[in-house]
Amino acid sequence: MVKYFSEEFFRQLEQTLNSDEEFTESLREVETSMLLVSEDTGGSFLLNVADGKVSVEEASPDQVAEFKIIGPYEEWVKSAKGEASLTRQVMSGKIKIRGSMSKMMFYWPKLQRIEDALKEIEKEF
Repeated sequence: MVKYFSEEFFRQLEQTLNSDEEFTESLREVETSMLLVSEDTGGSFLLNVADGKVSVEEASPDQVAEFKIIGPYEEWVKSAKGEASLTRQVMSGKIKIRGSMSKMMFYWPKLQRIEDALKEIEKEF
């Protein structure tokens, strides 16, 4: 089992997503980057999407990305446990997205699999 919001967790997320043929096929035309930031623990990871694949790297919280998704660790945990959807957390302001909302809304149906994978991976908090 891996610690949530750690480098090992995000490596496993990368492997999970890249082994999902339906997901990778849906991303063939998508090229974007998302910085996921746990604002109170200081953890931040950059997810790059290109050519149907996801790559992940540890990053600084001020790393440049098309989208920056920021929230307290406690809110990320709720999403990972399935206690709250990321969409609902964004709508309520508990997690914030910086970047073009219209572009994010266009990508969201394809990227929804990322949120599902966050829940599926065995982890400890």
